[in-house]
Amino acid sequence: MKGKKASAYRTVLSIFFILMTPALLAQTVEITNGVTKKMTKYKYFFIRYEPSVFKITVNGKTIEQGETEKIDVKDGKLEVRYDYEFGKHRKGAKVVTFDVPKEKESIKITFGWKKKNRILIKGLKALSVTRIEV
Repeated sequence: MKGKKASAYRTVLSIFFILMTPALLAQTVEITNGVTKKMTKYKYFFIRYEPSVFKITVNGKTIEQGETEKIDVKDGKLEVRYDYEFGKHRKGAKVVTFDVPKEKESIKITFGWKKKNRILIKGLKALSVTRIEV
């Protein structure tokens, strides 16, 4: 190709790659909600309490217990929110932000009331925990 045709071809190709770059760089991770009913029960003295509501949301998308979803990671960060309610008297929510390495393809979320961040993801570092008023 010579002259104007070659120049037009390079321009179209350049525009194509510029437009496709964000899609090529986007990271999608397969996330499994591995939180079980046993994990969500809370023991106070000798009594075990079970939440009437317990919900996990990852980057704004709800994942039911035992389900797996593909989630887009935004800027290498994953925001996991959990909402809980024990009857009408005790409820709350927190958001835990994790740093996700590029090579991570799948994640399993677990939970523990006595753990520091409560949301547990093996191999990922929690960056922050934010309490949400409900």
